[in-house]
Amino acid sequence: MQFLCSYLPARYFWIIATPAEDVTAGMYHVKCIYHEDRLGQNFHPGSIIPLTAVTCAIELIPVYGSKMNHMITAANVMEICDEYYLNAFSDKEVFHTMHFGLM
Repeated sequence: MQFLCSYLPARYFWIIATPAEDVTAGMYHVKCIYHEDRLGQNFHPGSIIPLTAVTCAIELIPVYGSKMNHMITAANVMEICDEYYLNAFSDKEVFHTMHFGLM
């Protein structure tokens, strides 16, 4: 039996630089938000959002720093990396939204 999932997990990020502030990349630079629980353990806050609230997919590019971690894969990148570039160049609609809709 198959079930159609109509909800997606969502993760929250801080915008730490805009394209105007990070002219080298020309993209938004975002960082994962962490909270600490009662036991002192860090966790990513998140929520579940309905698919009907999703307007488009985005592409996050890991910020590797001076040396790339070769253990990072598509399956584990969200667990290993904390900072990303928001790829505004992935398609025309995202580009226009990011460059004209948020500024």
